[in-house]
Amino acid sequence: LEWDEAVVGFEKSIRWDGGNWQPHLGLGQVRSAQAVWHRDPDPNAERAAKAAWAAEAEEHLLRAQELNPFDMASALMLGRVYNARGESEAALAEFRRAAAALPRYVFYREQVGIQLRRMGRDREALDTFRKNLEDRVGEEISRLNVRLLERKLARAEAPPPPAP
Repeated sequence: LEWDEAVVGFEKSIRWDGGNWQPHLGLGQVRSAQAVWHRDPDPNAERAAKAAWAAEAEEHLLRAQELNPFDMASALMLGRVYNARGESEAALAEFRRAAAALPRYVFYREQVGIQLRRMGRDREALDTFRKNLEDRVGEEISRLNVRLLERKLARAEAPPPPAP
């Protein structure tokens, strides 16, 4: 968690070779973590710092994507940045892009389902987790979410109990 030291190293790498996508990805990851986890006793200062770090993270992650459109770690990080800014649809689009690019990689596919749950789109999330299992790429996260979402949706669809 030596963020300042990491930032200095990534910035130096970018100055040495601005065409290398990896330091942009690394700097985007650091700044996205700061945008999520930074705490300040002054709420206005905290919001301002988080917004600045999210903007810087987005800039570097987009540059990483431009330099290497095949690396989906930048899409995952962009999704996290968009969630930190409250841009759920943009986050979902990034997670879906990563899952489509690497359909056998369960982590990205599960991120789609998790994002749908976060957005309250439980039926779509259930379908996503079921598809993961059907395609034999789902793991414990998909199995647990199928059980939880089936129970939740069954309770929501059940008729109310008779009044006493």
